[in-house]
Amino acid sequence: MKILFKNTTQYTPETYAKFLEFHSVKYNFSYKLGWISFICFIIFIVLYQIKYNKNFKSFIIIIAVLAIFFAIKFIYPKLKIKKEFKSSKISNSENFIFRFYDKYFKIHSNGKYSIIYYHSIYRVYDTDDFFYLYLNKDKSFLIDKTGFSIGTAEEFSQFLKNKYKKKYEKIQSI
Repeated sequence: MKILFKNTTQYTPETYAKFLEFHSVKYNFSYKLGWISFICFIIFIVLYQIKYNKNFKSFIIIIAVLAIFFAIKFIYPKLKIKKEFKSSKISNSENFIFRFYDKYFKIHSNGKYSIIYYHSIYRVYDTDDFFYLYLNKDKSFLIDKTGFSIGTAEEFSQFLKNKYKKKYEKIQSI
């Protein structure tokens, strides 16, 4: 099978920080809006319990559940980011080699590789310096525009635009 594009991207703390900045600008509003709505709903239930049922055991259970959800939503992601920064792929500035074929792409790193089929890509963002290929809202691949050894960033951008149509978005400096 013929390689259409080949890219080598080094994942460094700076690269990852730039991605986190992009990701937070792109997704934080929707995350926060969802959780604010959820918290308002819980507060409504608590007030209802206090006013009409006078059941303080339910009130305590609801507050405990709310505290657990708060920890999962706001504390766990921060711990996950700290762990990611300490991971070998970031702290050792690991190189990832991406080889793009017609129906899938391969990611090579440390003698291992993974195959990702294009249909599994959730969203594609084309920024000034990187392409971000999201598998879901929390996992993505960072592809440096300066790292192409087969093809160019412009050709790759057009390839992604043709392949993803509605999932592709060109982002000007954030």
